[in-house]
Amino acid sequence: MSRKMILAVLLTVVLPIGMAFGQGVAGTFTPIDFPAPGSNSTFVNGINARGDLVGTYNDANGLQHGFARIDGQFKTIDYPGTADHLTWVTTLWAINNSGEIAGTVQFDPAKPGADYHGFVLRGDDFESVQFPGHLNTITAGINDDGEVVGCYHDYNFSTTMHGFLFSDGNFSALDGNSPPLPDKPNSMNNGATRGGGSVVGLWTDTAGVTHGYYLEPHDGDFKPFDYPDSIHTEAWGINASREVVGFYADQSSNFHGFVLHRGHFHSIDFPGAMATFATAINSQGSLAGGYLDAAGNQHGFVFTRSPRLDQS
Repeated sequence: MSRKMILAVLLTVVLPIGMAFGQGVAGTFTPIDFPAPGSNSTFVNGINARGDLVGTYNDANGLQHGFARIDGQFKTIDYPGTADHLTWVTTLWAINNSGEIAGTVQFDPAKPGADYHGFVLRGDDFESVQFPGHLNTITAGINDDGEVVGCYHDYNFSTTMHGFLFSDGNFSALDGNSPPLPDKPNSMNNGATRGGGSVVGLWTDTAGVTHGYYLEPHDGDFKPFDYPDSIHTEAWGINASREVVGFYADQSSNFHGFVLHRGHFHSIDFPGAMATFATAINSQGSLAGGYLDAAGNQHGFVFTRSPRLDQS
């Protein structure tokens, strides 16, 4: 499971908009599986306003590939050279309304920090996104201005990992070197509104507990938050209406998706699933992510809200 494999395994902090617990959100789930013989373990990481999707799947030989579903048509997208280097692993994380895709390629997991390198795919061009002076870069999100968020790290996914924003050719990071942004090791920026005005992500504290966070980069305001009564929370997406999506683990370590809408948390569970992970949200309020079925098999999903956000 792409996102979970990289980073996943109670104190509630109030955001400026406030928080409360809400009931489930009404809508329709659609399972997503890459349509190739023998393929499995599909996970949807990104969705745009057109309903185009990006994510990952495993082929019949167990090798991971990136995929996109554009105008309803699936296609495999791997970093150039993957056909000659079968150990290379491509992950597609996000797609914006212009069709630009943020992704990551892993070349050699035996190298320090596991050898991750970010890119943005514009048309047929893979453009490198590499945080200067550091060994590994993961590009987790891209907004409609083409700004990229993610994290860099060197030797581990903890003390050397810091969330970043890449805008207009400039990097800023939660590493103490980009005031007014605070120094927050163990952090990863995952989604941003246009202009980088609001950013969401995940952060692990010194006690080893992972929280979601909401960041206002212009003044460095960093606010961790937790789904109520959870033991683990990650925020992965934010839309123009500043709805936030992610997933959490309850007191029994069961994973559920969530959407934070108008100051209220709402749990999202694929019917009959062992676990649900929400990782993206578009401007209409449709969610995307992945789930484990009753047999433990992984699938992607799209959750279409009823009514849509722009009708509510």
